[in-house]
Amino acid sequence: MDGAAFDARVRRLAAATVGRRGALAWLGAIPAVFAGEVAASSCQKSGKQCGNGKKCCDGLTCCSGKCVNITNNTANCGKCNTSCANGYGCCSGKCTQLSSNEKNCGSCGTVCSSGKTCCNGACVNLTSSSTN
Repeated sequence: MDGAAFDARVRRLAAATVGRRGALAWLGAIPAVFAGEVAASSCQKSGKQCGNGKKCCDGLTCCSGKCVNITNNTANCGKCNTSCANGYGCCSGKCTQLSSNEKNCGSCGTVCSSGKTCCNGACVNLTSSSTN
């Protein structure tokens, strides 16, 4: 049912000009209205099995039979079976060294503020730090 037909049914129901048959017809349309939500909820979420007719939800990729987010999964970074080395994180689908990256310092998305440098995964001010 398209939006215009749904709106017309709602207006008729609200105007109380709908008889018993009309109300039953309107109620029968409810599953069609929510069909999109039902389809979305039947997709496989992160970590769940996929393949053999089971599809991953939007934003996830089926890698080795499991739904994963290839933008932040260190075992499947950017594409299936692309692992990041030890000390690297998967940031926006790219293996990124977290110990010295000012835009991903210690974890993806942690940006060092002006005047600070990423040192061993922490944003530090090199002019005032006694340990760096």
